[in-house]
Amino acid sequence: MRAQHKLVTEHLGISQLALVSGWSMGGQQTLEWAVRYPDAVARAASSAATSRNPDHCTVFCDLHMAALRSDPAFRGGFYDNSAEVHVGLRRHAQAFALMGPTAAMYQDEAWRELGFTSRDGFVQGFVQAYFLPMDPNNLLCQAAKWRSSDVSASAGGDMDAALGRITSATTLVAFTGDLFFPPKDVKADADQIPGAKFRETGTVWGRFTMFNLREQDTAAIAAIDADVLAA
Repeated sequence: MRAQHKLVTEHLGISQLALVSGWSMGGQQTLEWAVRYPDAVARAASSAATSRNPDHCTVFCDLHMAALRSDPAFRGGFYDNSAEVHVGLRRHAQAFALMGPTAAMYQDEAWRELGFTSRDGFVQGFVQAYFLPMDPNNLLCQAAKWRSSDVSASAGGDMDAALGRITSATTLVAFTGDLFFPPKDVKADADQIPGAKFRETGTVWGRFTMFNLREQDTAAIAAIDADVLAA
């Protein structure tokens, strides 16, 4: 965050940002921006993220990191080509197939909306296909950052003091059924931030709502963004 701030202020010459916004880890960064640099953030919109990574989410991070490392081809991170670690990447994807959408998505067979004819076809053709081209070490670096996210670090561990620093027009958005950052956790943050608004949206896609897999999800997110920009 300090590097980003230095880029924006010193290299680009921007003293205040009209909007800082992001989803998931981008949402974590949004909150960090609002806490660490309140004078630089006019509006903040964080989606599907919380001020501190929840314990159950940390356990999930440990799980999918272990899945990547469990592949013998990972070789302690010194593989020659990321494609060699396809077993670990598939195990990693399997964890996301479990936690990304809601149970109702599988019960309703909503994967048929994407053209798949079976549950396994969805897992392989959508979730695994999404992760297989990625680099395992990059994913592990991302996971370590996600796992350790905590905006109170800049306030000596005092979360009330950290969130109390925020002066931006802030909107926190939760996705219904999100198993990583449940709506009640997001709302708890909104209740601590002066003047913050809480919004909840989503369908059976849960965490995957931001993938815009349904037109109604896209429309709902766009409407929230419009309200944020109008603030």
